Amino acid sequence: MTQPITIYLIGFSGTGKYTIAKEIVKADYKIVDNHLINNSIFSLLDLDGITPIPEEAWVPVRKIRKIILDFISSDAKSNYIFTNELFEADNDWRVFCQVKETAEKRGSLFVPVKLIISPEERKRRITNPERGLRYKSTNPAEIHKKKGLIKIGHPHLLEVDVTDLSARDAAEKILCFAKTLVHSFPENKDKHSMGEIILNETDTSEIREALWQGVKAFNQPYTGNITTQPFSLSIRDENSKIIAGIYGFIFYDHARVEYMWVDEPYRKQGVGRKLFQKLDEYCRFKGCSVIQLDTFDFQSPAFYERMGFEYIGTVSEWTCGHNCYFMRKML
Repeated sequence: MTQPITIYLIGFSGTGKYTIAKEIVKADYKIVDNHLINNSIFSLLDLDGITPIPEEAWVPVRKIRKIILDFISSDAKSNYIFTNELFEADNDWRVFCQVKETAEKRGSLFVPVKLIISPEERKRRITNPERGLRYKSTNPAEIHKKKGLIKIGHPHLLEVDVTDLSARDAAEKILCFAKTLVHSFPENKDKHSMGEIILNETDTSEIREALWQGVKAFNQPYTGNITTQPFSLSIRDENSKIIAGIYGFIFYDHARVEYMWVDEPYRKQGVGRKLFQKLDEYCRFKGCSVIQLDTFDFQSPAFYERMGFEYIGTVSEWTCGHNCYFMRKML
């Protein structure tokens, strides 16, 4: 990979930014953890992990940050990973812009990553006494702060829910995403002439991800940051073979069913009904207000009606003369 990359991990304290960064380092990155900058000053203070950092300490911290960023800006070869807890505040916006500008000065791809975590898991992590060894907050009251994370409209923004992800899995997801962006970076576009249309019927993952990021960036001023959560419900037989299941994703407060299937020998035995009962429970737990799906007339529209779905649209003779029905269930 010839194009340098700058990854910026942003998340609340206790999210695991540094732990994930240490996994990413294994892929030939250099860490600029926020505590690499802060601790030269924090180590001179009597910090207990609970009391807020005095305001006067941030003045020299800002100077140190500028020195480090100026030094990095001349490095046009290395991959870097930064970490920060940034709120929707003027000072934090300046920090974000400084890191972004440093990435641009050295001609690197800039990939901001927001780490999302449940309050319960964050509380468990933030009270780990080992955090205090690096002058990090161990105060569980941190999770009740009303400040939200900085809102980023960058086209390369990635959001990762790390509540149930290991640091290694989170790192792999971030690195995979960065890899898909590298190919669309300006310096890598000489593989095709400008304006050339390329048809691909095999490996479309890179194009799909690039388009998705573009749509998210366009929508962000109107809808806020878009997040999707894929899910699946499945049933296996005694040999661990999948015999029924539902696959879909949650988008804002909507749940979308992409696939639903029950193997022939298990149909008309209440298997589908059990799956949709479980789907209802899951969607309500996730705060969804509606479940949507579509089905052909030769599939199971009557079954979905029994499950509480209503028709909201029809496309006549969509495929091979068959109608397609769009249905929803309000929760």
